[in-house]
Amino acid sequence: MSAIAGLTSGLGLGSTIAALAVLLLAPALGQRADAAGRQKLWLGIGTGALVLCMLGLWFVEPVPSLFWLGVTLISVGTVFSEIAVVNSNAMLIGIATPKTVGRISGLGWGRAVL
Repeated sequence: MSAIAGLTSGLGLGSTIAALAVLLLAPALGQRADAAGRQKLWLGIGTGALVLCMLGLWFVEPVPSLFWLGVTLISVGTVFSEIAVVNSNAMLIGIATPKTVGRISGLGWGRAVL
């Protein structure tokens, strides 16, 4: 296996682990946040942790010794991003009417992409 293929596999492994973590954590954390009415708190925690992961990427350079740090930060950031999204989606019913929920959701996605 070439060096590039090994790195690609490592990134794929990190993404797979992140996806499995989201699969296990998001429903449970979303349910707890809904039951306790703490969606804003978990939205803030998820967003803050994502920002910290992104800031940590500043220290990752294109050298083999820092590859796993980069993969870890991207994977952990993905998990926290999805946790924030779950809580953001749960809050939609409180800030939009059935008529405007699609528009409000679209505006949120548009802002996230920018």
